[in-house]
Amino acid sequence: MSHNHKATNNPKLLIIHVGADKCASSSLQDALEALDKSHPELQDYQFLKNNLLLKRDDPKEEEKRKYIKSIFKKRCSNTLIVSNEGLIGESLPSLGLLCKTAFDDYNFERAIITMYTRSPASHAISSYHQWFFRDKKILESDIKAAQEIGLNSDLLTPLERRLIAVYSKKQYRNWNHVAKNINNQILEFNDRIKIVSKHIPTKEENYPLLSDFLESANVSDNYQHISLPDFEKRSNDRFSIELTHSLSILLCENAFSQMFAPGPHELNHFLMALSVAYKESQLTFDNNLNDTYTSYRQNLSILSSLLDELAREGTTKYCEEFNLEPELFFHPKTNELPPQIESIIKNTSKRDIHKIKAFNQSCIERSSRIYKKIVARVPWMKFARKVF
Repeated sequence: MSHNHKATNNPKLLIIHVGADKCASSSLQDALEALDKSHPELQDYQFLKNNLLLKRDDPKEEEKRKYIKSIFKKRCSNTLIVSNEGLIGESLPSLGLLCKTAFDDYNFERAIITMYTRSPASHAISSYHQWFFRDKKILESDIKAAQEIGLNSDLLTPLERRLIAVYSKKQYRNWNHVAKNINNQILEFNDRIKIVSKHIPTKEENYPLLSDFLESANVSDNYQHISLPDFEKRSNDRFSIELTHSLSILLCENAFSQMFAPGPHELNHFLMALSVAYKESQLTFDNNLNDTYTSYRQNLSILSSLLDELAREGTTKYCEEFNLEPELFFHPKTNELPPQIESIIKNTSKRDIHKIKAFNQSCIERSSRIYKKIVARVPWMKFARKVF
């Protein structure tokens, strides 16, 4: 088969990547975009616009339906790949609409829905470092959650408070519920749709994400002549943990409200530039954090274990359905007694509030200096802040 034109002989296939959020979605989306630009003869790829996807009780339903149809009208290949993490969240109704449009209006023969996941605890930690460290309402709510179970919130890091809140309010990610929600959207087309899911690559269980995605959709044979590793991407590198800690403290501590530091809605590019400017390694700051907040690492380990155990039933059912190794989704077990929230209270009681306040003051002052330095030296940063 010639690779100089769009392939049209294969059965029409719709591949829907639904995320999940904080599960390597940006990396995969960037890889698919690069692949589509370089080899447009093999597939059509579109990142779905979140603001144009159908939501529950959407007042603009007709407009959203037109957008979904436009995705198929632009198609040139028999393989259409679309992606958006919101398809398992607020835009879930769009999932059924995508499949119905493909089958009823454009004669697609089958569809594959793919989803990557991770342990509930690691998902909560990653979500904090990407989003919640700059959400004042969430940060303040986390303080109340810690206080409600008898903890002194001033002695806890914002990340510890976040995990305590997720645990106490049972807000962990239940992958079994997510899979059920997907199934409920596609019941009428069940025989024509396959759902595949897998844990994201880890240091211990590493694999090429793009290659795995194409293989799971049974289209990898179409790419045998291509060096897929050339298109693998690593996107959304985590922000500096010193920056996320500093911003969280700044946003929820009145004592620092007059400090000049990055705000809660700064552009991601801007925050990443700040992160790069930190000279200390992540490990160095983590050591300093553990020294200031006594038993910080132990607390994170305990809270991670508590969260994963809380989610065990749903996680186990999810792993059974998709034939996955459950060990990937649980914090490593030890021979010690099962962790309890009382251990967090005990560890926290050993901390020195004066040492913590001095440490946080130093972190915020440092972030302020870096912020001013970057804005002064990089003109586009000033422009970006005004526009975004």
